Amino acid sequence: MGPRTNLSFHQWVLNNDVFRLGNYDLTFVGEYFHPDKLIEDDTVLVMLAGALISHLRAEPKKTRDTTVSSGNVSLWRLFNERLLNSYR
Repeated sequence: MGPRTNLSFHQWVLNNDVFRLGNYDLTFVGEYFHPDKLIEDDTVLVMLAGALISHLRAEPKKTRDTTVSSGNVSLWRLFNERLLNSYR
């Protein structure tokens, strides 16, 4: 089913206690990795990734006008100015 991935390796890395504690260096894989620790069935992960990609591609881009009609001022700038003025 589809191309082979290295998702199971990344899943192993992210679930490894040594990695999660930040106690690793360039020898991490050589010291701690054993292929028998991998879960070889990536089917569910691949299907979820495919569904997410399909959803994101099908979803129309939502944009919002961030300018005020008078003077073409950014809403972020307007908010910032009002916020700063409230502290004066």
